[in-house]
Amino acid sequence: MLNIAAVVILYNPEEIGITAVIQNIQSYSHCMKKIYIIDNSKNEHTEFLQYIPDCIYIFNENKGGIGGAQNRGCEKARKDGFDWVMTMDQDTIFEQSQLEQYLKNIEDFILKDESVKSFSLAAENITPHSHWTDAIKNILRPIKRKIFGAKKLPPEYEYKDRCIASANVMNLSVWEKIGGFDEELFIDQVDYDFCYRLRNENFKIVKFNSVHINQHYGEAHGFTLFRKHYMKYSRFRYYYCIRNSYIMIARYPQYKDFYKKYISDLFFDNCINSIHCAKNLSIFLKAKRDAALI
Repeated sequence: MLNIAAVVILYNPEEIGITAVIQNIQSYSHCMKKIYIIDNSKNEHTEFLQYIPDCIYIFNENKGGIGGAQNRGCEKARKDGFDWVMTMDQDTIFEQSQLEQYLKNIEDFILKDESVKSFSLAAENITPHSHWTDAIKNILRPIKRKIFGAKKLPPEYEYKDRCIASANVMNLSVWEKIGGFDEELFIDQVDYDFCYRLRNENFKIVKFNSVHINQHYGEAHGFTLFRKHYMKYSRFRYYYCIRNSYIMIARYPQYKDFYKKYISDLFFDNCINSIHCAKNLSIFLKAKRDAALI
């Protein structure tokens, strides 16, 4: 059995509902030996201690952003003798059967390939959203299936260069070896940067496509004529998305095509397909300038 704890990052949980967040954590807490709740909110939320068994609450006040919170949780788990942690967002929920299968897959794979030190799984967006394109896609979908056949299923698992932080199960000795999460990045690309450094040390990442988590990706925002859905980023977050993407290109040129596409999509969504294009353009240019100084 895995010697594993969960590190859960809180950030103003009242925005989605305290009760909902507690239920999210309870969907996997019973399979973890300890739950470390790291709170990056402005105010404390010690009420979580009443509802989550074997819980340790740490008020981090957003020091170091997401990377800082993850590092605080991993540091505590390491000191408490855990070998693995599962990092979780507050808006992610597990179905019971999926969680059990995920942990079993990990245990089996560790025996199969000891070089794998990070595990991930498929994420399904459960955020409700609609757009005028939905009606057209509903008409075209059966026609597409008839012409091109059923959608090809992905392999049961695959080796990856990157994975998201939610439900990422990682080895703490490797987290320590590669220097933890980069707190200077603060928000965006913190998880991917960690993965790239892990890969540079010749460790492997496995994603199981046969199991999944349910996660809220965010609502579409602004004026969305051309695209159905994209992430609802604040201008603060948007700045870090752009800045950190340029930092990733400088650090890891082998992934420059991936980040050029990401930057292009962000530019289109926020500087063209938006009623706030002038303001967002100024943020874009500032983020690009600032990236060159780091």
